[in-house]
Amino acid sequence: MVKKFNFGKALFSLLLLFCIFGCEKRAESPFESHNTFEKSSNVPLEIQQIPADDLLGASDTLSYPQNYSFIPTFLGDDGVAYGYSEDQKSLSISLIALDTSSNKYTNLYSVNKESAPITLGVYYADSDFVLINEYHYASSESKYLVLEKETGQARKILSFENVPPLHLTEADRYADAFYINTSDSSGNYLIYEYHLTTGSVEIIESENSGFPTIYKDDLFYIQFDNLNTKSKLLKYSIKAKEKVVIATTTQKEEFFNGLYSNGEEFILFRQVGDSIEVERGDIDHLTPFIKVNSAELPVYSRHYFSFIGTPKDGDGRRMRSQLYDVEKNIEYMYDDSVLYLSQSGILWVEYLKAESEIETGQIFKKENSVIRYFSFN
Repeated sequence: MVKKFNFGKALFSLLLLFCIFGCEKRAESPFESHNTFEKSSNVPLEIQQIPADDLLGASDTLSYPQNYSFIPTFLGDDGVAYGYSEDQKSLSISLIALDTSSNKYTNLYSVNKESAPITLGVYYADSDFVLINEYHYASSESKYLVLEKETGQARKILSFENVPPLHLTEADRYADAFYINTSDSSGNYLIYEYHLTTGSVEIIESENSGFPTIYKDDLFYIQFDNLNTKSKLLKYSIKAKEKVVIATTTQKEEFFNGLYSNGEEFILFRQVGDSIEVERGDIDHLTPFIKVNSAELPVYSRHYFSFIGTPKDGDGRRMRSQLYDVEKNIEYMYDDSVLYLSQSGILWVEYLKAESEIETGQIFKKENSVIRYFSFN
Protein backbone atom coordinates (compact mmCIF):
# COMPACT_ATOMS: atom_id res chain seq x y z
CA MET A 1 0.00 0.00 0.00
CA VAL A 2 2.24 2.66 -1.22
CA LYS A 3 1.75 5.88 -3.30
CA LYS A 4 2.97 9.08 -5.94
CA PHE A 5 1.75 7.47 -9.30
CA ASN A 6 3.66 8.19 -12.42
CA PHE A 7 4.22 5.71 -15.26
CA GLY A 8 6.25 3.47 -12.95
CA LYS A 9 3.54 3.44 -10.29
CA ALA A 10 0.40 2.59 -12.25
CA LEU A 11 -1.24 0.28 -9.72
CA PHE A 12 -4.72 0.56 -8.37
CA SER A 13 -6.48 0.05 -5.04
CA LEU A 14 -6.96 -3.71 -5.19
CA LEU A 15 -3.26 -4.24 -5.84
CA LEU A 16 -2.41 -1.86 -3.02
CA LEU A 17 -4.61 -3.78 -0.61
CA PHE A 18 -3.05 -7.05 -1.72
CA CYS A 19 0.46 -5.68 -1.14
CA ILE A 20 -0.36 -4.76 2.46
CA PHE A 21 -2.95 -7.05 3.92
CA GLY A 22 -1.99 -9.90 1.60
CA CYS A 23 1.69 -9.93 2.61
CA GLU A 24 3.11 -12.40 5.10
CA LYS A 25 1.83 -11.66 8.59
CA ARG A 26 4.37 -10.18 10.93
CA ALA A 27 4.60 -9.72 14.67
CA GLU A 28 2.71 -6.91 16.35
CA SER A 29 4.55 -3.59 16.35
CA PRO A 30 6.16 -2.69 19.68
CA PHE A 31 4.74 0.83 19.36
CA GLU A 32 1.19 0.99 20.73
CA SER A 33 -1.29 3.83 20.50
CA HIS A 34 -3.84 4.70 23.16
CA ASN A 35 -5.85 6.88 20.77
CA THR A 36 -8.01 6.08 17.78
CA PHE A 37 -8.44 8.44 14.89
CA GLU A 38 -11.51 10.66 15.06
CA LYS A 39 -12.85 13.04 12.46
CA SER A 40 -14.44 16.35 13.32
CA SER A 41 -17.29 15.81 10.84
CA ASN A 42 -18.57 13.28 8.35
CA VAL A 43 -19.72 15.90 5.86
CA PRO A 44 -17.33 16.79 3.01
CA LEU A 45 -17.05 20.39 1.91
CA GLU A 46 -19.05 21.89 -0.91
CA ILE A 47 -16.67 21.94 -3.87
CA GLN A 48 -17.09 24.43 -6.70
CA GLN A 49 -16.39 23.01 -10.16
CA ILE A 50 -14.86 25.29 -12.79
CA PRO A 51 -13.09 24.64 -16.12
CA ALA A 52 -9.40 23.76 -15.81
CA ASP A 53 -8.68 26.35 -18.49
CA ASP A 54 -9.47 29.07 -15.95
CA LEU A 55 -6.23 28.08 -14.21
CA LEU A 56 -4.15 26.38 -16.90
CA GLY A 57 -5.06 28.57 -19.86
CA ALA A 58 -2.00 30.77 -19.25
CA SER A 59 0.41 27.82 -19.35
CA ASP A 60 3.55 27.94 -21.49
CA THR A 61 3.63 25.72 -24.57
CA LEU A 62 6.59 23.35 -24.98
CA SER A 63 7.58 21.28 -28.00
CA TYR A 64 8.57 17.62 -28.24
CA PRO A 65 12.17 16.76 -29.26
CA GLN A 66 12.67 16.38 -33.02
CA ASN A 67 14.99 13.36 -33.15
CA TYR A 68 13.50 10.99 -30.58
CA SER A 69 10.34 10.27 -28.65
CA PHE A 70 9.60 11.62 -25.18
CA ILE A 71 6.94 10.39 -22.77
CA PRO A 72 6.72 12.57 -19.62
CA THR A 73 6.23 10.66 -16.38
CA PHE A 74 7.23 13.00 -13.52
CA LEU A 75 7.59 16.69 -12.63
CA GLY A 76 10.35 17.56 -10.18
CA ASP A 77 10.44 20.32 -7.61
CA ASP A 78 13.26 21.74 -9.73
CA GLY A 79 10.85 22.66 -12.53
CA VAL A 80 12.23 19.88 -14.73
CA ALA A 81 9.99 17.30 -16.36
CA TYR A 82 11.35 13.75 -16.50
CA GLY A 83 10.38 11.01 -18.90
CA TYR A 84 11.75 8.23 -21.03
CA SER A 85 12.67 7.57 -24.63
CA GLU A 86 13.13 4.19 -26.28
CA ASP A 87 15.44 3.59 -29.24
CA GLN A 88 14.35 0.43 -31.04
CA LYS A 89 17.45 0.35 -33.26
CA SER A 90 20.02 0.43 -30.46
CA LEU A 91 17.70 -1.42 -28.05
CA SER A 92 18.23 1.21 -25.37
CA ILE A 93 16.03 3.20 -23.03
CA SER A 94 16.99 6.65 -21.78
CA LEU A 95 15.91 8.90 -18.95
CA ILE A 96 15.29 12.34 -20.46
CA ALA A 97 14.99 15.69 -18.65
CA LEU A 98 13.01 18.60 -20.08
CA ASP A 99 13.90 22.03 -18.70
CA THR A 100 10.51 23.76 -18.67
CA SER A 101 12.10 27.23 -18.63
CA SER A 102 14.16 26.74 -21.82
CA ASN A 103 12.43 23.79 -23.58
CA LYS A 104 15.83 22.07 -23.62
CA TYR A 105 16.06 18.26 -23.52
CA THR A 106 18.95 16.39 -21.89
CA ASN A 107 19.73 12.68 -21.81
CA LEU A 108 20.51 11.94 -18.16
CA TYR A 109 20.91 8.18 -18.09
CA SER A 110 20.72 5.29 -20.59
CA VAL A 111 20.52 1.50 -20.32
CA ASN A 112 20.78 -1.20 -23.00
CA LYS A 113 17.61 -3.25 -23.03
CA GLU A 114 19.10 -6.26 -24.85
CA SER A 115 16.20 -8.71 -25.34
CA ALA A 116 14.06 -7.99 -22.27
CA PRO A 117 12.29 -4.79 -21.22
CA ILE A 118 13.78 -2.35 -18.72
CA THR A 119 11.89 0.52 -17.13
CA LEU A 120 13.29 3.77 -15.73
CA GLY A 121 11.20 5.75 -13.26
CA VAL A 122 11.82 8.95 -11.31
CA TYR A 123 10.40 9.17 -7.78
CA TYR A 124 12.02 12.33 -6.46
CA ALA A 125 13.84 15.27 -8.04
CA ASP A 126 15.10 18.64 -6.83
CA SER A 127 17.82 21.05 -7.96
CA ASP A 128 20.56 18.72 -6.67
CA PHE A 129 19.50 15.07 -7.03
CA VAL A 130 17.24 12.72 -8.97
CA LEU A 131 16.12 9.39 -7.49
CA ILE A 132 15.78 6.70 -10.19
CA ASN A 133 14.39 3.18 -10.17
CA GLU A 134 15.79 0.83 -12.81
CA TYR A 135 13.82 -2.39 -13.15
CA HIS A 136 15.00 -5.37 -15.21
CA TYR A 137 12.20 -7.71 -16.28
CA ALA A 138 14.55 -10.53 -17.30
CA SER A 139 16.25 -10.82 -13.90
CA SER A 140 13.46 -9.29 -11.74
CA GLU A 141 16.07 -6.95 -10.27
CA SER A 142 15.04 -3.57 -8.91
CA LYS A 143 17.82 -0.98 -8.55
CA TYR A 144 17.65 2.48 -7.00
CA LEU A 145 20.14 5.11 -8.09
CA VAL A 146 20.78 8.70 -7.09
CA LEU A 147 21.90 10.95 -9.92
CA GLU A 148 23.83 14.06 -8.90
CA LYS A 149 22.80 16.79 -11.31
CA GLU A 150 26.01 18.82 -10.99
CA THR A 151 28.26 15.95 -12.09
CA GLY A 152 25.78 13.85 -14.06
CA GLN A 153 26.98 10.76 -12.18
CA ALA A 154 24.54 8.11 -10.96
CA ARG A 155 25.35 5.84 -8.02
CA LYS A 156 23.48 2.70 -7.00
CA ILE A 157 22.15 2.93 -3.46
CA LEU A 158 19.76 -0.05 -3.16
CA SER A 159 19.23 -3.27 -5.08
CA PHE A 160 16.70 -6.08 -4.66
CA GLU A 161 16.42 -9.39 -6.49
CA ASN A 162 13.26 -11.38 -7.26
CA VAL A 163 11.01 -8.31 -7.13
CA PRO A 164 7.77 -8.61 -9.16
CA PRO A 165 7.15 -6.02 -11.88
CA LEU A 166 4.14 -4.66 -10.00
CA HIS A 167 5.82 -2.99 -7.04
CA LEU A 168 5.52 0.50 -5.64
CA THR A 169 7.96 3.19 -4.57
CA GLU A 170 7.63 6.27 -2.37
CA ALA A 171 10.44 8.65 -1.47
CA ASP A 172 11.21 11.96 0.23
CA ARG A 173 14.37 13.83 1.20
CA TYR A 174 15.50 15.54 4.40
CA ALA A 175 18.92 17.27 4.46
CA ASP A 176 21.48 14.71 3.23
CA ALA A 177 19.19 11.69 3.55
CA PHE A 178 16.65 9.99 1.33
CA TYR A 179 13.76 8.05 2.85
CA ILE A 180 12.67 5.34 0.43
CA ASN A 181 9.72 3.00 0.82
CA THR A 182 9.68 -0.01 -1.51
CA SER A 183 9.24 -3.75 -1.68
CA ASP A 184 12.11 -6.00 -0.76
CA SER A 185 12.66 -9.48 -2.21
CA SER A 186 10.19 -11.02 0.23
CA GLY A 187 7.37 -8.65 -0.72
CA ASN A 188 7.42 -6.55 2.46
CA TYR A 189 7.36 -2.77 2.19
CA LEU A 190 10.05 -1.25 4.41
CA ILE A 191 11.39 2.30 4.82
CA TYR A 192 15.10 2.79 4.15
CA GLU A 193 17.26 5.77 5.08
CA TYR A 194 20.13 6.48 2.68
CA HIS A 195 22.73 9.12 3.59
CA LEU A 196 24.23 10.97 0.65
CA THR A 197 27.43 11.97 2.45
CA THR A 198 28.36 8.58 3.92
CA GLY A 199 26.55 6.20 1.58
CA SER A 200 25.17 4.31 4.59
CA VAL A 201 21.78 2.56 4.47
CA GLU A 202 19.58 1.94 7.51
CA ILE A 203 16.11 0.42 7.85
CA ILE A 204 13.93 2.97 9.61
CA GLU A 205 10.78 0.86 9.62
CA SER A 206 10.90 -2.93 9.31
CA GLU A 207 7.14 -3.44 9.59
CA ASN A 208 4.92 -3.32 6.50
CA SER A 209 4.50 0.40 5.85
CA GLY A 210 4.04 3.14 3.29
CA PHE A 211 3.57 6.80 2.40
CA PRO A 212 6.64 8.37 4.05
CA THR A 213 6.46 12.15 3.99
CA ILE A 214 8.71 14.78 5.56
CA TYR A 215 7.14 17.53 7.65
CA LYS A 216 9.58 19.96 9.30
CA ASP A 217 12.11 17.75 11.17
CA ASP A 218 10.01 14.60 11.27
CA LEU A 219 9.12 11.69 9.02
CA PHE A 220 5.47 10.68 9.01
CA TYR A 221 4.18 7.42 7.56
CA ILE A 222 1.52 4.72 7.82
CA GLN A 223 2.13 1.24 9.22
CA PHE A 224 -0.06 -1.73 8.38
CA ASP A 225 -0.67 -4.35 11.07
CA ASN A 226 -1.67 -7.45 9.09
CA LEU A 227 -2.09 -9.63 12.17
CA ASN A 228 -4.78 -7.45 13.73
CA THR A 229 -6.02 -5.75 10.52
CA LYS A 230 -5.15 -2.28 11.78
CA SER A 231 -3.37 0.72 10.37
CA LYS A 232 -1.32 3.20 12.34
CA LEU A 233 -0.14 6.73 11.71
CA LEU A 234 3.41 7.25 13.01
CA LYS A 235 5.86 10.08 13.49
CA TYR A 236 9.59 9.37 13.40
CA SER A 237 11.85 12.05 14.84
CA ILE A 238 14.84 12.15 12.49
CA LYS A 239 17.09 13.91 15.00
CA ALA A 240 16.08 11.94 18.10
CA LYS A 241 15.50 8.66 16.18
CA GLU A 242 12.31 8.01 18.10
CA LYS A 243 8.90 6.73 16.94
CA VAL A 244 5.51 7.82 18.22
CA VAL A 245 2.15 6.38 17.18
CA ILE A 246 -0.22 9.26 16.54
CA ALA A 247 -3.40 7.38 15.68
CA THR A 248 -4.78 3.89 15.06
CA THR A 249 -7.77 2.62 13.15
CA THR A 250 -9.62 -0.25 14.80
CA GLN A 251 -12.53 -1.08 12.47
CA LYS A 252 -12.03 -3.99 10.07
CA GLU A 253 -13.51 -2.08 7.11
CA GLU A 254 -11.58 1.10 7.87
CA PHE A 255 -7.89 1.89 7.53
CA PHE A 256 -5.48 4.68 6.57
CA ASN A 257 -4.26 4.33 3.01
CA GLY A 258 -2.50 7.56 2.07
CA LEU A 259 -0.56 10.40 3.70
CA TYR A 260 0.76 13.52 1.94
CA SER A 261 2.12 16.90 3.01
CA ASN A 262 2.76 20.21 1.26
CA GLY A 263 5.10 21.29 4.08
CA GLU A 264 2.38 23.26 5.86
CA GLU A 265 -0.35 20.70 6.49
CA PHE A 266 -1.37 17.13 5.68
CA ILE A 267 -3.81 15.29 3.51
CA LEU A 268 -4.85 11.88 4.83
CA PHE A 269 -6.68 9.13 2.95
CA ARG A 270 -8.90 6.81 4.91
CA GLN A 271 -10.54 3.83 3.26
CA VAL A 272 -14.05 3.26 4.62
CA GLY A 273 -15.71 0.34 2.88
CA ASP A 274 -15.64 1.04 -0.85
CA SER A 275 -14.95 4.77 -0.49
CA ILE A 276 -11.93 6.94 0.29
CA GLU A 277 -12.48 9.83 2.67
CA VAL A 278 -9.92 12.57 2.08
CA GLU A 279 -9.15 14.92 4.97
CA ARG A 280 -6.74 17.79 5.40
CA GLY A 281 -5.24 20.04 8.08
CA ASP A 282 -2.97 19.69 11.10
CA ILE A 283 -2.02 16.11 11.83
CA ASP A 284 -4.00 16.16 15.09
CA HIS A 285 -7.02 17.99 13.70
CA LEU A 286 -8.07 16.86 10.23
CA THR A 287 -11.31 17.94 8.60
CA PRO A 288 -13.19 16.35 5.66
CA PHE A 289 -12.35 17.62 2.19
CA ILE A 290 -13.75 15.22 -0.43
CA LYS A 291 -14.99 11.65 -0.75
CA VAL A 292 -13.98 9.58 -3.79
CA ASN A 293 -14.18 6.03 -5.10
CA SER A 294 -10.50 5.79 -5.98
CA ALA A 295 -7.43 8.03 -5.98
CA GLU A 296 -4.08 7.06 -7.44
CA LEU A 297 -0.89 9.10 -7.85
CA PRO A 298 -1.82 11.74 -5.27
CA VAL A 299 0.44 14.80 -5.02
CA TYR A 300 -0.04 17.71 -2.60
CA SER A 301 1.90 20.85 -3.43
CA ARG A 302 1.33 24.45 -2.35
CA HIS A 303 -2.46 24.68 -2.14
CA TYR A 304 -3.07 22.30 -5.04
CA PHE A 305 -3.92 18.62 -4.83
CA SER A 306 -4.02 16.18 -7.74
CA PHE A 307 -4.63 12.48 -8.30
CA ILE A 308 -5.97 10.04 -10.87
CA GLY A 309 -9.55 8.99 -10.22
CA THR A 310 -12.49 7.31 -11.88
CA PRO A 311 -14.79 9.40 -14.09
CA LYS A 312 -17.67 10.84 -12.13
CA ASP A 313 -20.19 10.29 -14.92
CA GLY A 314 -19.64 6.53 -14.86
CA ASP A 315 -19.51 6.26 -18.65
CA GLY A 316 -16.61 3.81 -18.60
CA ARG A 317 -13.95 6.23 -19.85
CA ARG A 318 -10.36 5.78 -18.80
CA MET A 319 -9.04 7.06 -15.48
CA ARG A 320 -8.78 10.85 -15.41
CA SER A 321 -6.49 13.33 -13.69
CA GLN A 322 -8.27 15.45 -11.10
CA LEU A 323 -6.99 18.77 -9.76
CA TYR A 324 -8.17 20.72 -6.69
CA ASP A 325 -7.45 24.04 -5.04
CA VAL A 326 -7.80 23.15 -1.35
CA GLU A 327 -7.82 26.76 -0.15
CA LYS A 328 -10.65 27.88 -2.42
CA ASN A 329 -12.47 24.51 -2.42
CA ILE A 330 -12.35 24.33 -6.21
CA GLU A 331 -12.20 21.32 -8.49
CA TYR A 332 -10.74 22.15 -11.89
CA MET A 333 -12.57 20.07 -14.50
CA TYR A 334 -9.64 18.60 -16.44
CA ASP A 335 -10.19 16.45 -19.52
CA ASP A 336 -6.84 16.34 -21.32
CA SER A 337 -4.01 13.79 -21.06
CA VAL A 338 -1.56 13.30 -18.15
CA LEU A 339 -1.13 15.96 -15.45
CA TYR A 340 1.81 16.20 -13.02
CA LEU A 341 2.07 18.45 -9.99
CA SER A 342 5.10 19.55 -7.96
CA GLN A 343 6.35 22.48 -5.88
CA SER A 344 7.41 24.17 -9.12
CA GLY A 345 4.16 24.06 -11.05
CA ILE A 346 1.85 21.90 -13.14
CA LEU A 347 2.89 19.97 -16.24
CA TRP A 348 0.10 18.71 -18.47
CA VAL A 349 -0.43 17.42 -21.98
CA GLU A 350 -3.11 19.05 -24.12
CA TYR A 351 -4.88 17.11 -26.86
CA LEU A 352 -4.75 18.69 -30.32
CA LYS A 353 -7.55 16.51 -31.63
CA ALA A 354 -10.35 14.43 -30.20
CA GLU A 355 -9.06 11.60 -28.04
CA SER A 356 -11.08 9.11 -30.07
CA GLU A 357 -9.09 10.12 -33.17
CA ILE A 358 -5.72 9.28 -31.58
CA GLU A 359 -4.43 5.75 -32.05
CA THR A 360 -3.45 3.75 -28.98
CA GLY A 361 0.11 4.57 -27.92
CA GLN A 362 0.30 7.66 -30.11
CA ILE A 363 -0.71 10.40 -27.65
CA PHE A 364 2.78 11.87 -27.14
CA LYS A 365 3.39 12.87 -30.74
CA LYS A 366 3.48 16.45 -31.98
CA GLU A 367 0.53 15.95 -34.32
CA ASN A 368 -1.65 14.67 -31.47
CA SER A 369 -0.71 16.68 -28.40
CA VAL A 370 1.42 19.46 -26.96
CA ILE A 371 3.21 19.75 -23.60
CA ARG A 372 2.04 22.65 -21.40
CA TYR A 373 3.57 24.03 -18.21
CA PHE A 374 2.01 26.29 -15.60
CA SER A 375 4.67 27.77 -13.32
CA PHE A 376 3.84 28.75 -9.75
CA ASN A 377 6.55 31.40 -10.00
